Amino acid sequence: MKKTTCLMLLFFVLQFGFSQTDSDYQNALITISKAFNSKDSNTLFASFSSELQSTFVLEKVNDFLNENYEAKGTMGEFTLLVEDDDGRRYLTEFENASSVIFIVLSQDKKITKFAIEEY
Repeated sequence: MKKTTCLMLLFFVLQFGFSQTDSDYQNALITISKAFNSKDSNTLFASFSSELQSTFVLEKVNDFLNENYEAKGTMGEFTLLVEDDDGRRYLTEFENASSVIFIVLSQDKKITKFAIEEY
């Protein structure tokens, strides 16, 4: 019985030890927002995990930023909509539109998934 209790406690502690905090996600969103508004694809690309960088290369990030900036304008405030095991979705107000930003962070606080979805 003691082994089971100890194992459950260990798993509980490990879960919180490796979880990303609200401030981790807020910092990621601030980085995304600053990079988006200044059209700085290098900064945004640097915040991606190596796996995401291999599929979403710098040229694609640059095109993505330019296309979305032209269509939506500058990025403003964001509000958490959904938090689940897959990541977090934030309602984001742009100058000309409202969209949902979807992000997932790794244990080392790198962005492993990133998307801007229509709201």
